[in-house]
Amino acid sequence: MSQPATTPPRRRLVPFQQAAKHVRRSERTLRRWASQGRITVYRTGPTAYSVDLNELDAMLRITPRTQARDGRKPFGPDARVVDLSNVVLPAQDSGR
Repeated sequence: MSQPATTPPRRRLVPFQQAAKHVRRSERTLRRWASQGRITVYRTGPTAYSVDLNELDAMLRITPRTQARDGRKPFGPDARVVDLSNVVLPAQDSGR
């Protein structure tokens, strides 16, 4: 018997402000994590950047709360930025 193919979970992309509220941290902290390469940043428009709530949730489950403070650049040399500004996403069903 073959096992059913598993699909990766959908990304829950939200702006930094909303993500900061979700994880109860400041936007500055999230931007620092991005510059350190601890979280992936997704470019969702010409000037819009988002983060994946699934990735944040997973990271906070496995990392200690205290880490050394490195650079404070918005997106540093170790940052992972994925450009999604040209990607057309399917319309989401409102569930009604």
